[in-house]
Amino acid sequence: GSLKEYVPVDSIVPAIYGVIEENDIALTDKEFKLLRYLMKNQGIVLSREKILDTLWGYDYYGDGRAVDTYIKRLRKRLGKYSYYIQTIVKTGYMWKGEES
Repeated sequence: GSLKEYVPVDSIVPAIYGVIEENDIALTDKEFKLLRYLMKNQGIVLSREKILDTLWGYDYYGDGRAVDTYIKRLRKRLGKYSYYIQTIVKTGYMWKGEES
């Protein structure tokens, strides 16, 4: 799917959108959903539990480390744009979006 179908346009960082949509970055389904979820909630701190519940479902029996692993992979794929994903210590993650 396209990011534009799911994410408010003002939350999409144009450079990242271009990189992903032009298939310079091949994201797995879960990575794409994670990126989309972070972007949709720009500026909102998302706990590991909330991310787990949303993307893996309440019946997932793992722990928050699964989220950390996917964040790490997503940051690696985003390369120079990885700083948009901010770590909120002891809590989770936040998509910080464009600097205004």
